[in-house]
This record gives sequence, structure tokens and C-alpha cells, in this order.
Amino acid sequence: MERQHSSHIKQAIEKSKKASSADEAMQLLTPIRKYLQYNTKLGGNAYFELAQALDANDQVDEATDIYERLASSPHAEIRRKSRELLAMGSSRRKRTYNKSVWNWFWDV
Repeated sequence: MERQHSSHIKQAIEKSKKASSADEAMQLLTPIRKYLQYNTKLGGNAYFELAQALDANDQVDEATDIYERLASSPHAEIRRKSRELLAMGSSRRKRTYNKSVWNWFWDV
């Protein structure tokens, strides 16, 4: 399934990286979740993006579950980044999303 939907998955990942909020990123990534596998590079990258959005949205337990599964990924970069974030525990830095200048100014 992942291979059949790879272009859709790649688009969702790219759009989520440009999202203005964690909620927006989650809305982009959640529908593709049914196509993803943890042990592939594409699936691992998509799950990593989703975990960051969940973490930024204070859904720490679900994000941690994903990071734990990715910590044994066969892909070194995904495995390394996931283990680093897990090691930081509650002090891990949350991803920030692209806010417009006006949102930043008004602190929305």
C-alpha cells in the first residue's frame, strides 16, 4: 500500500513541513497513516513528522510511542533522530511551525 501511495505520502510530508501549526501538520499526515510502515524509509520519515506534530500539540504519549517504534528503524538517520528525542524525555525541544509575521507579532 505504501508503494502505491508514495506520491501522496511524499506530498503530505512536504506540506506538513510547511504547515503553520501542529494541528495543520497532523491533518495532513493522519489520513496517510493507513498506508505507512515503520520499517521503510518513506514510512519512517512520515511517522517521524507525525510524531513531531503530536509532540508540538502536547500529545506526548502518542509521539513517544511513535519515537519508540522508530528507535529500532533499519534506517540509521530515522533511528538516530528518534533515539535522541527519546533520550531528551520531557525536556525535548518541540518543533515550531511556520507562523506568519502577523501571528508572531500578535502572538497568536
